[in-house]
Amino acid sequence: MPVDDGGRGCHGSRCTADRRTVSGSGRRRHQNCLCRRGARRYRDEEAGKAGVRIIAASDVSGAMPPGRALLEEIQLLVKAGLPPEAALRSATSLAAVHVGKEKEIGTLAPGMTADILVVRGNPLANIADLFQTYQVIQNGKVAYNDDAPSANFVMPRLRNGQPDLQGMWIGAPGTRGGNNLKLFEGIEYLPAAKPIQADFEGRLGNDNLYFWCATGSIPSQMIYIPFPFMLFQDGRNFVIFHEYAHDVRVIPTDGSPHADPKKYSGMNGDSRGHWEGDTLVVDTTNFSKGRRRMNMHGDFLDENSHIVERFTLIGPDRLRYDLRVDDPTVLAKTWTATDVLQRRPKDDWIMDTSCREGERDISHLRESPDYKPASNPPGGERK
Repeated sequence: MPVDDGGRGCHGSRCTADRRTVSGSGRRRHQNCLCRRGARRYRDEEAGKAGVRIIAASDVSGAMPPGRALLEEIQLLVKAGLPPEAALRSATSLAAVHVGKEKEIGTLAPGMTADILVVRGNPLANIADLFQTYQVIQNGKVAYNDDAPSANFVMPRLRNGQPDLQGMWIGAPGTRGGNNLKLFEGIEYLPAAKPIQADFEGRLGNDNLYFWCATGSIPSQMIYIPFPFMLFQDGRNFVIFHEYAHDVRVIPTDGSPHADPKKYSGMNGDSRGHWEGDTLVVDTTNFSKGRRRMNMHGDFLDENSHIVERFTLIGPDRLRYDLRVDDPTVLAKTWTATDVLQRRPKDDWIMDTSCREGERDISHLRESPDYKPASNPPGGERK
């Protein structure tokens, strides 16, 4: 991240670097380095008078797409202390000034050249809303619309007339190793559940199902685990085959009811699907007793969760995924989230994660001072 601080630079002992590494199943992903000292200078009145200028940039490598890396950088600048408006300017108007192009790019004004990113929400209030892409306007035309099907898109169909959703897909940002925590921001916990979430967030533990390579469970396999999955249809069943832990969900779409919860429950529950027009609706209940951690930040559900997923093909390579979660013993209100899944190239394939066979993390996990053995009672009486 280049910082204009009067030629003194942002290196060595003059600045403390905060390196953040995102990993997935042993794969090292990317690093972002913040110049905290430069960010603090920006907040000072003297810095403004001195003309200190902080410019957002990215050191992109590995699986992180360049555009998303810049959004991550803006978010990190806010975390380091910049106001959201200043962080946004660091990637737009101030960046244009820094390269001598302020009369051509960097602002939305008549005569300027600009592509436009339209987001849901307000980044000035919550900088994470930058990741809630709604539209992209390029060369004066809508190049991407999160809600609407692609222009001239013809729905592919099976012989029975159902939409053909088959193929290999992955959640945003569309690459192995991405980070989709923004989808969890709508969760509101009941008062009794808040300390449990805080405890999960503050410690490691063997009650995390994907630490054991058991399953990512639902909905984490769809919106958090950063590996692709394949969809199959035979007209009566909808099958999801995940790369992570080689998890498999077989979802009947023949109108059959849920299993009796007194006779069957599971870590992935019992899923049943039906079609509403061209949208596949998957209803899941009957989860095993106990709390299911959904990510590394402590978010969780229990056996009383009721999950509804909606799959809608909105373009040749885009599959809209809408999520609705109710859990009367954990959540204060319904949690909803939306993602647009991306189709993987035809030459990609489901890799052998060797998660169970090659697992070496658990022994190190137990050595951590933050480790506590699992204490995973049922979430509460089913309602």
